[in-house]
Parts: sequence; structure tokens; C-alpha cells
Amino acid sequence: MKSPIKLGLVRCDTHAYHFISMLQKCNVDMLRRRDHCSYHYFQDVWTEELSKKPHIPGFVLAKIWDKDHRRAVEFAETFYNVPQICRSLEEVAEGIDAVFIADCDLDGNDHLELVRPFIKRRVPTFLDKMLAFNLSDAVEIVRLAKKSHTPLFSASSLSFVPVADLFVKRFPEIGRVGLGIVKNCGCALSQDNLGGRGCSFVTEEQTWPYVVHGISLALHIFGYGIEWVRCMGSLPWEYLLLHLANGREVLVINTSFELFSESFDLYAHAYSNLGVLNCPAIGDPQYIPGAARILENFKKMILTGKQPLSWAQQLEVMEIMEAGRVAQRNGKQIYLKDIRKKYSVKKR
Repeated sequence: MKSPIKLGLVRCDTHAYHFISMLQKCNVDMLRRRDHCSYHYFQDVWTEELSKKPHIPGFVLAKIWDKDHRRAVEFAETFYNVPQICRSLEEVAEGIDAVFIADCDLDGNDHLELVRPFIKRRVPTFLDKMLAFNLSDAVEIVRLAKKSHTPLFSASSLSFVPVADLFVKRFPEIGRVGLGIVKNCGCALSQDNLGGRGCSFVTEEQTWPYVVHGISLALHIFGYGIEWVRCMGSLPWEYLLLHLANGREVLVINTSFELFSESFDLYAHAYSNLGVLNCPAIGDPQYIPGAARILENFKKMILTGKQPLSWAQQLEVMEIMEAGRVAQRNGKQIYLKDIRKKYSVKKR
């Protein structure tokens, strides 16, 4: 493939600003006005330069689309090489080398609809965290991509943050790690009765965009191959226990924003009979190199056709979330093999 890679973008939200700013030069003042969150991530504390922003070369943003045309116009104006603003997904899919489908804080219910035109044309695709809101849509996305031989990559940046890799390298200090804890970045908008755990009005759709991060980090640090899941709490997926086939267990805590810092920090702890290891906070500064790794792996996939994560790894997050839904409803231990059987997830 000739450089640069002609990239299409679907949805002009905060994640779009965050990732595309690493690929294409932007107007700093425009970025500050259009998406202060991304500007905050990249800005140097002493100047207005975006000195913390990595650059992944080899891309040109060719086409963009957003359901809200005004948002697409504002996004295009933020970047110096102004992309073509499209009126449909089909228009985006024509003549591009790859597509980035952004999803910052929505629930993934539209992912199957968004990805279809690109799979149909075998366009290499990045689908922002995770595959879909429900497992049936995720399985269908994988089926379509496999059938058409379309390279497709869906992940949270927490699956790639370098600080997590450094944490894992310390495991030999305490021997065999048997228990892990991941405290997620906060998954409920509020919780009125923290002492009594009385809040139950927050929906799965509201918490989904955040729960995926905690599960992704848990798998990144403590390993794939979850055998069964238990779940309890008054909020969706609030206390999620993952049991690996090797006997290791990981508790992922997905509770209220009121218990977390404004920098969206995640924490991880590893336990053995010899002691405990504590991972440094994984928050705003650590998300940046994780996102850069996402883009580097996406570029490699476009050039080679090889996916950074297997179908099994991409689906495991979704299988865990579905098992957690069932476990929280019936209070039982739910095996992923039974979830796979129900949704006809074939061995991958």
C-alpha cells in the first residue's frame, strides 16, 4: 500500500479528536475550543504547545462522517488538511484504505450498523471499544468480518497501556500471583446512597463505555482465558469476579464516579502468599501511550492484514460482560463456555 494511508473517520466525538490529533496536525486553538478534554491531555503545563501528543506518521484523514453534520464541520475545521465531509457511511467507504470508528461514551448499540458498509468493501477497520453493546451483535460483526476476510481490530487503550506491561514484569517478586484486583475509573454517574448501596437507577447503557476499560485492563494484566464469572452489586457489573482456568481470580470493581479522582485513574493490585504489588495509577497521562499503541497496531494491521488481537481475545470481553449480566440477575456462577454455546460462538 502506498503511503499515506487514506483514512476515513466515523463519528466526530472526543475519542476522534484524541486519536486523530496523533495522526494529523491540528489547529491548537481550535482543538482547545472544540474539545478541551483532548487539549488538556496533550498540552504542556507551561505553554500552549501540544508537547505531550505523540505522532504516528503515514496517515492522511481523507473523509469524515457524523450523524450531526455540524459536528463534522467543526471537526474538519480543526485540522489543517481538511477532510471531505460525507453525507453517508457508504460515501465514506468509497476510495479509502482504512476506517476509524470512534466511540467515546456511547453504548455500542449502533456498531453493527456503522461497520457494515466497511466490511462489505473489505476496508480494514478499527472499532472503538468494544465490538458492540451486546454479544449477539459482536458475534455477527466477527462473522461478517471473517466471511469477507476484512481485518478488524476492536480494543480499549487499557489493553495496550505500557505501565501495565511494566507491572506484570514485577510479578516474579512475589512468586505465583493468585489474586488480582482492578479498580475501574468510575462507571456510574452518581450514587445517592453509598453507605447502603441503595442506588439502582443507572442503566447498563450508561455504564457500558466504562466497564469495558476495567475488564480490558484485567485481561491485559492477569491474562485471557476466563472460565467463569460471578457478579453482584446494585450498579451494573459493579463487583465482577473473573475466574481463570489456571485458578487465578480477578475482582474488577466498577462502582460510582464519586469514589474516583477526576483524572479517571484505574488501579491494579496483585496478591500472592508472599505479598502484594501495587500498580501506579493508570489515568490521563497513561492513556496517551496506550492510544498511541492502538494506532501503531492499527497501522500495522492495515499494512499486513494481521490483527493485533485474535477474534477470541476481542470477543472475550463481550463474553465476560454477557456472563456478568446473567450472573448479576440470578446470583449464580456463569461459565463462559455456556455463554459461547448459547450465542453459537465457534472455536476461534
